[in-house]
Amino acid sequence: MKAVCVGITALLYFSGICFAQTQIVTANAKEALIQAEVVVSQTYTAEEEERDNRRVRFGQRELQLSDQLDNDKLKMTNDGLEDQIARLEGRPPNPIQITLDRFVIDQDKAAIEIANKFSQIWFGTGDKRTMGQMLDVEQEFDAAVHECIPENGITAETLDDLKSSCADLRRIYIKVSLYQSKTKTVPSMFKETIEGEPTMAQKLLKTDTMQLERDTASVRSKEIKAELIQGDKMLVKLDKMLRLAEMTQDSVIKHNNAHPDKPMADVMEIISKEVGIRQQFANINNEYRQKVANFN
Repeated sequence: MKAVCVGITALLYFSGICFAQTQIVTANAKEALIQAEVVVSQTYTAEEEERDNRRVRFGQRELQLSDQLDNDKLKMTNDGLEDQIARLEGRPPNPIQITLDRFVIDQDKAAIEIANKFSQIWFGTGDKRTMGQMLDVEQEFDAAVHECIPENGITAETLDDLKSSCADLRRIYIKVSLYQSKTKTVPSMFKETIEGEPTMAQKLLKTDTMQLERDTASVRSKEIKAELIQGDKMLVKLDKMLRLAEMTQDSVIKHNNAHPDKPMADVMEIISKEVGIRQQFANINNEYRQKVANFN
């Protein structure tokens, strides 16, 4: 059993809760798999498969880059507080760290801007000529982001070192910036046109998004409202993660139907875990809602 911690903020009632991922395929997970299956033919072209894979990849970026920016903003806040404490205690502050933090946040924003451009090109108003021109940099993008801003934190000690590690991301940014979309709208991989019966994740995402809108418009106290909104946002994020797993399963089904000689493993276990994690968090969130139901 592997523990997975889902932290929100220290202000929340349900902050820092750790959920255990079980290996059991729940009834809800089976339902999600069944609903995720699509009617497929014996043909599934390489172009169609790449489009489906790209949709999942773009969806992952949509979640990861947003989280990365939030985490790096929080780090800069914490580093700023550490500097204030150092001054109060008579210790020398570390201004270079704040400089590095600001640069990293700028790279986070640049990465989001690039990802948005890619979404516009492949799922918006882009044409095949533009797709061809941007194909190489789109495939290099994730590695460039990881080199610039590693998941385990930056190790560069100087701004010049950090700029050097972000050179590829800067190169991609310059090239992608040349593309001007015909619209400012950025397609989201989670705003889909639902045909037929919606999947489990699509139902949950619609419900939780509506709840987020209601809580945002509510007249509750500032503290309670903030906690409810944070809970809603976490549920929406978990819904999107589940939807990505469903989309992956769709692609696997299509691939295996068209290429039985080259089968791909399904993601049944991943969907099961996503459903279990979301349900545990939803239970905690609902418990909090009940506790504050009679408070303004």
